[in-house]
Amino acid sequence: MEYLLIGGLLLVAVVFFFTLRSFLVRTPHESVVGSYRLLLNQVSGDRGKAERLIAYEMRKNPYLSRDEAIEDASSRIISDLR
Repeated sequence: MEYLLIGGLLLVAVVFFFTLRSFLVRTPHESVVGSYRLLLNQVSGDRGKAERLIAYEMRKNPYLSRDEAIEDASSRIISDLR
């Protein structure tokens, strides 16, 4: 009986750990998608404007990756609003 209880608690702990981890840890792909969605929200869903902002950041610094350019474009919008 004790082994069943310990096994059940262990199973609950493992399931809880992996469920919590999936909410707290974002994969790089999820992070990029989230950053692009944020940028799209900042430009009211205008994909053309978002792409132009990304292209601007990449022209300004040709060594940036697209993901970094998305982050920089979003940061620039935030700083421009201040």
